[in-house]
Amino acid sequence: MDCSQFVDDYDILRQLPYSITINLAADDDYEEPSRNVAFMDKNDTFVEGFSIYKKNVVPWSVFCLSNLETLLIQKTPFENGNFFSV
Repeated sequence: MDCSQFVDDYDILRQLPYSITINLAADDDYEEPSRNVAFMDKNDTFVEGFSIYKKNVVPWSVFCLSNLETLLIQKTPFENGNFFSV
């Protein structure tokens, strides 16, 4: 994946094939199990946490979020069709 094609984290979020709630307040728990949400840093500059729930696919562009600290993926396969389990 060529991450240089994205201007910033908001650009990455805009290209996702489904809508994502952007939490600017960052006061919710990162591990909200039933929402698709991006948790922004305190300056609303970059994504710190990301939660994907019951979508068709996890796009590889998610891994271009270079300041991502928490990634929660539930009931959603990667683009190659594989599921990841811990």
